[in-house]
Amino acid sequence: MKNGFDRIMSFRRLFGILILAVGLNFTFVLADPPDAPIAPDSLVQVLGKGFDVSWVQFKKSMESYNVQMVRDIARAGFRHIRLRTNRNADDALFGIMDRTVNDCLNNGLIPIIAYGAADAEENADSTHRDSVVAWWRKVAEHYRDYSHRLVFDIFIELSGDLKYDYEKVNNWYRLIVPAIRETNPTRIVILSPVHLSDPNYLSQMEIPDAAFPYAMAEWHFYAGGPSKTNAKKLWTTGTPEERKLVTDKIQTALDWQKQTGVPTWVGAWMPGNYNKGNDYTVPEQVVFASFMVRELEKAGIPWAVNAIHHFYDANTNQWIQNKLPVRDAMLDPSKIALYEQAGYGGRITRLAIGAYDQDFLQRNGLLNNVGSLMVPDQMQVTFYGSPGFSGESRTFTQTDSALAETNGTFNFASLKVDTTLQTGIFERKTQGLNQPPFLQGFPNPFNGTLRIAFQLQQSARVRLNVYDISGRFIASLLQKDLPAGRHRVLWQGRDRFGRPVASGIYLARLKTERFDKSIKLLMLR
Repeated sequence: MKNGFDRIMSFRRLFGILILAVGLNFTFVLADPPDAPIAPDSLVQVLGKGFDVSWVQFKKSMESYNVQMVRDIARAGFRHIRLRTNRNADDALFGIMDRTVNDCLNNGLIPIIAYGAADAEENADSTHRDSVVAWWRKVAEHYRDYSHRLVFDIFIELSGDLKYDYEKVNNWYRLIVPAIRETNPTRIVILSPVHLSDPNYLSQMEIPDAAFPYAMAEWHFYAGGPSKTNAKKLWTTGTPEERKLVTDKIQTALDWQKQTGVPTWVGAWMPGNYNKGNDYTVPEQVVFASFMVRELEKAGIPWAVNAIHHFYDANTNQWIQNKLPVRDAMLDPSKIALYEQAGYGGRITRLAIGAYDQDFLQRNGLLNNVGSLMVPDQMQVTFYGSPGFSGESRTFTQTDSALAETNGTFNFASLKVDTTLQTGIFERKTQGLNQPPFLQGFPNPFNGTLRIAFQLQQSARVRLNVYDISGRFIASLLQKDLPAGRHRVLWQGRDRFGRPVASGIYLARLKTERFDKSIKLLMLR
């Protein structure tokens, strides 16, 4: 009876505490319960567009942080937040970081914790290295039971002694990743190469075996925005040469992804050079932003913009009005945006390519009720003075903050949204399942563990075997049914009996009902 009575009293006390909490407007925020691991390829599909934030980095940002910011970012259509921090892994940090991580998870945003160990990077000795390992071990332990939608980004951006020393960075990763894996064996970790703003350096990065298969890679470009003078990131009017600077870097990352089977994420870029005072007008930022987003979307690479405070005022919980066209261009570069008021104020309506007659405009409250507009790169909108797309017309090929005539009115009865190009600029490149099947080994040559990556256009029964150069069977690495998509297999350089193979040339042969391909592998003992 006593035990039963104690249980009843405990329940009553708990119930009383909950009632008190509700009465005092307390909010209990709990981490998501443990869930299934997320494959990197699946995460890429949902990461989408995001923002860099300093909510757990600078005192001012921590003080101004509130959950309404998270809700507004998610409601607008962004899907992840990169939480930068350089603070000690202690109760003070966990107090604010738990709040932001939970706010993100509870409002549909994927939180990515990114660490900036400035002291350790500037003095990259063993003592500082061990402090970074300890930081990540403690953070990983703290978040071990959180949703797999929480992601770990090991470094914000390498600097100091680590910025160009790829061998030292790779050695650090060999210690940091296992420390994380002690408590988070299936959480996605993101690793960065040296000289982060150039994807060519991805090839110098060695991802530890412990990271797989839940590993991604990060790279940046235009993290400080484009430049009107710097040839490496030049952008003036969007000339073919300036566009090629962007697409070449994206292609470099895609080539690396194809070789390694590891997806990438652009952790930071800017539509304008905000950190240097910004000499790009809003229309110019819209052109650059819509082009960048369109190309990254074609490549299937998710991204984060650097940084939220350039677009959102934490003190007023409002999007910064004169940046709304830039935000809207990033959210959907395949649509124009119409603003009810001049200066991008009032209600916002986005319209895809198409013709919109008077009835549509009337039903949606747009007839003679547009004060400004956003026009993405290589799009245009034509307003007509009469129904049926007739009468006097005005065509806009760039963003405009004030459409009104000199008499203060802007009247139209129909409009058309179109592209300025002859071919469709919104067709996605053939990425993912639309690419021809491929088979790659990395690194190659190798002297330890080889990662073999391949891609299937459709589900299939797969056999992956290794042979020596004479065609003699060495080992079977895989024989199972697999779904369409990218896959990775490790070969430890051993034969079917578990014995190390000798140095030499080997063949990896991938065979399905419709696909039979072999690649050469060079083992160097």
